[in-house]
Amino acid sequence: MDTKPVSIPDIEAYIEQTLKDWGIPGGAAFIWKDGQMLSCRGYGVRALGKPETVNGNTIFHIASSTKAFTATCLGMLVDEVKANWDDPVVKYLPDFQMYDPWITKEVTLRDLLNHRLGLKRYNRVMFRNDPFDPNEFLQHFPYMKPFTGFRTRFGYGNEQYILAGKLIEVISGKPYDEFLQKRIFDPLDMTSTFPTLAHLKRSGLTNISSGHCNLDGGFVPVGVRLLDPVQPLPPVDIGLNAAGCIWSNMEDLARWLEFFLGNGTFRGVTLASPQIMEEMRTPQFAIAPRDEDLTTIFNGVGLEINMMAYAFGWYVMDYRGHKLVVHGGNFQNGNNVIGFLPGENLAFFIFVNTYQVIAHVLLSFFVLDALLGNRVDYSRRGIEAAKMWQAGATQAVQGFTSSRKLDTHPSLPLEQYTGVYFSPLLGELRITLEAGELLFWYGNAHNYDATLQHWQEETFVVYYKSKLEDPEFIIFETGNGEKASALTWMESTFSEIDRMERLP
Repeated sequence: MDTKPVSIPDIEAYIEQTLKDWGIPGGAAFIWKDGQMLSCRGYGVRALGKPETVNGNTIFHIASSTKAFTATCLGMLVDEVKANWDDPVVKYLPDFQMYDPWITKEVTLRDLLNHRLGLKRYNRVMFRNDPFDPNEFLQHFPYMKPFTGFRTRFGYGNEQYILAGKLIEVISGKPYDEFLQKRIFDPLDMTSTFPTLAHLKRSGLTNISSGHCNLDGGFVPVGVRLLDPVQPLPPVDIGLNAAGCIWSNMEDLARWLEFFLGNGTFRGVTLASPQIMEEMRTPQFAIAPRDEDLTTIFNGVGLEINMMAYAFGWYVMDYRGHKLVVHGGNFQNGNNVIGFLPGENLAFFIFVNTYQVIAHVLLSFFVLDALLGNRVDYSRRGIEAAKMWQAGATQAVQGFTSSRKLDTHPSLPLEQYTGVYFSPLLGELRITLEAGELLFWYGNAHNYDATLQHWQEETFVVYYKSKLEDPEFIIFETGNGEKASALTWMESTFSEIDRMERLP
């Protein structure tokens, strides 16, 4: 570790070089301390192959960094004594149901906002249709399966914040987007912040960053193709989704963090009480290393974190003896990390316009260390770790594919596998036959359009046309000898997603 002081120009040069080293077309970062903006600038281009550069006004999708906004909205309602953190959800949504009747009655607002339900993630249900309908999504809640006991282990999931968005509407009597606008965006003068991409497009603003991803890797998981060449992606609007819908720029997000560092007061105007703001950045639910993906990154670059917890849309952890409040957003429109050190009156935001990359996280480590008087080349360490992870995944895939049974065939003609399959959790999945090839259709957003190719016996590989999802598997049930009667949808690891019955 180099303990020489690191200047702002040094930090900016490091960010620029890191984006080049990771093959990232563009990014942005700001550093704010003691009421002053130390750096706020863009790097690279908004879209690969196009000349428009990223600057201080470029708008980004902040994805899951939206969660702190959603939690703050509910906090404002708690401030007004219209709700309480420990109120049960059924107090406001009497028809709400989960997989267990007792848990249904016990789930509180605090549980939702701190990921304490023990649910598996069901992003495919969330992203299957365009436009996203939170009311329709919530109808699937009773069928969402747990991976652990209620309030026993941290289980991050968008489902819980989508439900929180619905609670904001019910308790306040205003739509989620209107509440955001009136209670947060307008008072903080966040004039370049929008609840959804559709709202942003209606504004007429065009200085918007595009997403990119490394798409070609076969069975090697997308999540470890961190250094592969990227291709541009069309922008995706996930609708009015309280888990991750907001678009914003650096100047607006600096105001958002100034509000948090001001303990609920922004430039002389109090928007939330100090008590609520303190509660929102106080650890609520401890996170074991096994339950958080960030642990892999920490270990990979040799960074020791002694404590991590979740707190109302923020991670709270120790960072070299300082309290760090931070959150990230990862989506195909780009990745970001936003956070602050309340004890140092310091805030930062880092964005990269590439999906499935960890450079933004590594840059946050570098910036924090630099401002605390240290210089650590986390990018170099991260590149070494990424190469190791990808090599390990490639070797695992080779072992997996070598065990395939090559001398088997489907037991039925391909047309006998076609039809509509259904489960209460996933809804409808349609399989058709065109030009001798089985096609897979899930939802109307085309995120899960795929081809099916025979793997072995009654198992077929699902190759997604967008390549944003890893290949998965379908295992058909063909007991009656006439038509497939059911199927089981499996992840790439052959863990079950759900079983679906064929409709008549």
